[in-house]
Amino acid sequence: DSCCPTVHLIKRLLLPFLLLANLAVAQEPAPDPETLPYRVEIAPTGDGRLDAALRAVSQLVALQDPAPTTPAGVIARAEGDRERLQRALQSEGYWAGTSRIALAGTPLGTPGLLEQLEPLATRRGAEPLAVKVEVEKGDPYRIAGLTLRATTPAGQAAVDQAAARPFGLAPGDPARA
Repeated sequence: DSCCPTVHLIKRLLLPFLLLANLAVAQEPAPDPETLPYRVEIAPTGDGRLDAALRAVSQLVALQDPAPTTPAGVIARAEGDRERLQRALQSEGYWAGTSRIALAGTPLGTPGLLEQLEPLATRRGAEPLAVKVEVEKGDPYRIAGLTLRATTPAGQAAVDQAAARPFGLAPGDPARA
């Protein structure tokens, strides 16, 4: 060591750095073996506003990348999306619309779905679980007519005057919420 003081100094400085680097690597959490990566496809409905609303309300879509979950978590997100998708349909005027969600081709609500998905969580490097959302929008409900009435007879003239100007609703428009 006396012949190479530079080497000795480098070893003294490098050793603590290497120990800290190993400690940092050892503390990184291992990927959770129970998580089930998935990819959501919402089939287009032909109504761009509705398609955007469906994607906006879907927790399956919002959480697929930033918040991995277990097979039971994917099912819970899908079940929660049923009501959210229905509200999105209604908000765009499709009050009789329906939605279907399938996980790996199996409809949500099928007995044994969780047991079918659990083994998929242990596959490493496999394709993400396919989640397919299909919406049957049905016919949009339309505004049949508009009637504006004042709460008192004295206020009717003001209501009639306000109603004489366009305000964005007309008979035949979609009945959006």
